[in-house]
Amino acid sequence: MAYLVGVRLNENVERGALGGPRFNTSVLELDSGYEKRNQNWSVPRAEFDIGFGLLLKFQADPTDTQLDIDELINFFYVVRGKANSFRMKDWSDFEIGYENGSTSGISRQFLGLGDDTITDFQIFKRYTFGGNTFDRTGLTKMVDNSKVVLTLDGVLQANPADYTIDADRGLFKMVTAPASTGGTGPGGEELLEFRCEFDLHGRLDTDDLKVTMEMFNAGAWPNIPWVELRGNGID
Repeated sequence: MAYLVGVRLNENVERGALGGPRFNTSVLELDSGYEKRNQNWSVPRAEFDIGFGLLLKFQADPTDTQLDIDELINFFYVVRGKANSFRMKDWSDFEIGYENGSTSGISRQFLGLGDDTITDFQIFKRYTFGGNTFDRTGLTKMVDNSKVVLTLDGVLQANPADYTIDADRGLFKMVTAPASTGGTGPGGEELLEFRCEFDLHGRLDTDDLKVTMEMFNAGAWPNIPWVELRGNGID
């Protein structure tokens, strides 16, 4: 299997896909009625059914959806079913430092602290609810566009003078390592914060594309499953 650099499922095909993140937890129910739970995955993997979104679009506008179907068929041949991985946009969760799809509530998220040595900083997304946080690591596909912002101790950094982006590994690469002293971090370190859009890295979870062209309904429309993959597909 190979990661197809630069290949991204069309946003029109993705919109309306059914799915989201999934954890893996083992639950053992005891004779007493209590239970023991073991979290097998510390970070979730997303799963989607692309066909669900296309079905909804067809019900609204069959003519417009035919264009998406044609593109999906071409795409299916290029990625060779399950064989190759690619980028996909999760319309419910694709921004860090934004409220999804909105320019209101714009902020920056913590990225890292200087130690005089490290120059590569991996993106992640921090979720907060009721004073609790969860860091979603493993994100490797940045969207390199005008929405990318990087600050050092609140000062906007310029690309490429101060940093560059490795969009297919999800890295900010600093020209100079942030310092361990003289900054605004909790221990006096220089503090990096950022915002950006991101894609998910995954593959189709089928080698079959069974599209019924005569009748589109819930019984005839195929499932087109997609699963997120660990790693960036390159290293």
